[in-house]
Amino acid sequence: MTILTSIDRLKLVFLLMVLAGTPAWAQSSSDPSPPQDTAEPITSDDPSEESDTEEDDDNEGKEEAASDDAKDNASEVIVPKFLHVPPISAQAGEPLVLKGVLVGHWRVERIFAEVHSGDGSKLEVNFVRAREKGVIATIPGEWVERGGFAYTVRSIDKNNVTRDHFASQENLHSVSMVGFSKAASERRQLKRFNNHRSRFTLRGNYTAYGRRFQDPDSLGGDFPKTDAGSDNLWLSQLEYLYRPLNFLHDFRFGIGVMRGAWPKVGGAPIHAEDAPGVNYGYGEINLEFHRWFSAGGRLILGANAIGFTMGAAGIARIGDLAGTHASAEIETIGNVGSRTDLRFTWTTVPKIPMALGIEFTNWPLPSAGAYAPEAANLYYDIAYELGAATVGLRLGNSKRVQSLDGGYQGGLSLSYGL
Repeated sequence: MTILTSIDRLKLVFLLMVLAGTPAWAQSSSDPSPPQDTAEPITSDDPSEESDTEEDDDNEGKEEAASDDAKDNASEVIVPKFLHVPPISAQAGEPLVLKGVLVGHWRVERIFAEVHSGDGSKLEVNFVRAREKGVIATIPGEWVERGGFAYTVRSIDKNNVTRDHFASQENLHSVSMVGFSKAASERRQLKRFNNHRSRFTLRGNYTAYGRRFQDPDSLGGDFPKTDAGSDNLWLSQLEYLYRPLNFLHDFRFGIGVMRGAWPKVGGAPIHAEDAPGVNYGYGEINLEFHRWFSAGGRLILGANAIGFTMGAAGIARIGDLAGTHASAEIETIGNVGSRTDLRFTWTTVPKIPMALGIEFTNWPLPSAGAYAPEAANLYYDIAYELGAATVGLRLGNSKRVQSLDGGYQGGLSLSYGL
């Protein structure tokens, strides 16, 4: 009974298993994918070979990408670039430094500033390396002139291709000037003198005084009187002038002859000496402290009947030396006398300069230490410019102290500029 009961139970369990589904052993034997620990490797049993293969694949990919980039760069043209802050003004006469940064400098054979002046001339100034990428170019001071200049920045690359980096020949960048340069000032002044730096001048003057009493203390009556025109003076002079036209405005040197005759009474001179005067040479410089103020000095060396003599002179001017100005001059020569000259010159009429002046003098002295009455000479100068030559004329009135009537004076001058 017991055995039969056990068999019935086994049948029931088997039936339940069939109804529940496939048994566990049946699933395991029918699976087509074996477990991972029993599967064979793809390439090799050595794991290091598998790792090397993966790295080789990565390197090959990188090399292919780099090769593609190199091909792209080879086909791309790198254009050099120039970065620059242009000046708008410059100090006249001073060198001007242009600064910039050059990108792609290894492709540039030469980079330069092309400078154009107002007179149509042209100058090329090369840029040089100043820093790792910085470059500078210096425009000489003589090109930085009044009136301004203009420039453009250009380059020539390794393939001999010329490029405009800043401005262009058709549209230049202009730079204005501040102040006057030395060269511009000289040209400006030289133009006022008709572009003549040198000048030769030959002049001659004659002065004759009126009659006076033989005795200076006489007040009238029947005292003897001098002959009209017997008291006279003549002077001739040759001069050369050169104008540097800077602080030393001009210098000059010359030679001269001066002779005088003292008044006579009844054909006999008052003094025993005949024809007093002097033969001399001189040198002079004039300094321009300002366009409207200048001063100069003169050294005189000479000889006369008394012996060797020397003298000096000083002159000051207010106004434009080439135009309207006033001047005062004092001159003295040993054993000859002294003079003071006050003059006003004007150039309001084109090509006809004129001057009005007065001269106070006691020369020529009859002898060393002798008395000579003062004289006043009022004169008018007028000249006419004929190209490089200038012809001048002097007319005036002269009178000694205690003269009974007036005298006269006249002169001629000829100047030639170079």
